Amino acid sequence: MSATDGRTHRVTEWAYGSALAARTGHCAAVCGHVVVLCALVTPPGPPCRRCTLLP
Repeated sequence: MSATDGRTHRVTEWAYGSALAARTGHCAAVCGHVVVLCALVTPPGPPCRRCTLLP
């Protein structure tokens, strides 16, 4: 889930791994939204419509 818009976005493993390695705390979602990573205990928000439509 993105801490900025409260939606659940799809993030590729590569983008997530790169963000973890760089220790930036953010990465690009499939839809292009910059996702600010939040705690895994945060409940998921509503899904991003663009992420669900893109392959």
